[in-house]
Amino acid sequence: MSTDTDSRTEAGAPTPVCVTLSGGLLANDLLGEAALTLMKRRPSSILRLPGWLMRGRGTLNREVASRIGLEAEHLPYDQACLRYLAAQRDAGRPVILVSDHDPSYSRSVADHLGLFDDVVVLEDSGRGEVGQRLVERFGRGGFDFVTGANPPAGMAQAARQVLEAPRQERRPGWLLIARALRVHQWLKNLLVFLPVLAAQMFTEPGTLIRAVMAFFAFSFVASSVYVINDLLDLPEDRKHRSKRRRPFASGELPIRTAPYLLAAMLGSAVILCLFLPPAFAGVLLGYLVLTFAYSLKLKGAVLLDAITLAGLYSIRVIAGSAATDIEPSVWLLGFSLFFFMSLALVKRYAELHRSISDGKLEEDTRLPGRSYQPGDLPVLVALGVGTGCMAVLVLALYVISDEMSLHYRYPFLLWQLCPLVLYWLGRAWIVVSRDEMTDDPVVWAVKDQMSRWVAVIAVLILVLAR
Repeated sequence: MSTDTDSRTEAGAPTPVCVTLSGGLLANDLLGEAALTLMKRRPSSILRLPGWLMRGRGTLNREVASRIGLEAEHLPYDQACLRYLAAQRDAGRPVILVSDHDPSYSRSVADHLGLFDDVVVLEDSGRGEVGQRLVERFGRGGFDFVTGANPPAGMAQAARQVLEAPRQERRPGWLLIARALRVHQWLKNLLVFLPVLAAQMFTEPGTLIRAVMAFFAFSFVASSVYVINDLLDLPEDRKHRSKRRRPFASGELPIRTAPYLLAAMLGSAVILCLFLPPAFAGVLLGYLVLTFAYSLKLKGAVLLDAITLAGLYSIRVIAGSAATDIEPSVWLLGFSLFFFMSLALVKRYAELHRSISDGKLEEDTRLPGRSYQPGDLPVLVALGVGTGCMAVLVLALYVISDEMSLHYRYPFLLWQLCPLVLYWLGRAWIVVSRDEMTDDPVVWAVKDQMSRWVAVIAVLILVLAR
């Protein structure tokens, strides 16, 4: 394959096919992903990353790789690109992996795929030097180069031909962005309307407009949090039965689009906050801080993660009160805390139970990214059902309180809400115990016909009681 200087392709030998690791086999930059994982596992590293980068990409590669290992089997390789490379190899052409990452990362990928005749590591080379280094190895025009849409500068003159990496069929960009922002999860943010509904002030235009603005501001911030969570959870999501299909985890949406999404979401939220009371901005900031703490640390703490999730739901109710200047009811906050604690435990139970069913967890192993073990299932059920019953108890006490009689002409009708909520929570726990629910009870509730009927009946009871 090489000349007497071992640097150029022999005359008449098949032309090698060189493919880049990041941008070719993978849509994302592997170093960027590893740096995000490092920031999650060791938040203090955020202060060290700029210094490593200033000393060059090679230094950054080595420092990150020495702290974060690579699980090559879970990376989102483009299957169309792999099929193309396999066909070239079957045709007798050498297939070369070109990587500017740490040698341990490059070799791990090559060993896992078993597709490459050689690996060329350009760890200390700048992007513009890739063509020059390959010319030194194979000669000018002595290789084909397969990469993404933007090949390194000068590659067109260095390679015989530059080919854009074949890509498997992907969903439309707008759909990927909507899934990354989890627009369907905006249903959770309807909780900001709960204080307006409880106080029977939804007929006042000014109050309703502020509630609508609060809903969108909260939704924009929540979407930005989802993007950040997905970036920090890439390794764990790729091991998950359903989360591996998320746009960033699957590689369908490159992580380089994340800064633009974050700027759009957070910028829109800031603009809306200018038209709302300062207290609302304070609550929103508190939500943002708590979600960061959840993403970096609290997500892996047993039970504390579920309590945090329940608190994040309750914060939405507080945000609605702050936006509309309606004093939050302690009964409403108490109900929200217990109700959503039960739903948070449903979510954890679903994740744990499904991992056990798939044979991914043994008795003493922990759920990836969490601290739950198979033996915790009975405890989760007991706590989840118990907190659900507490929510119904608080609702019953709320129904007989003087506060309720101030807003409803026939408050005795509201008693029907208690068995309705009890039925729905009980059904949720039965469904999840049968492994018939996804890991998110909100998504299940939207798709579940019986849940929709429960919501219609609840609204009807509130209207009749008024």
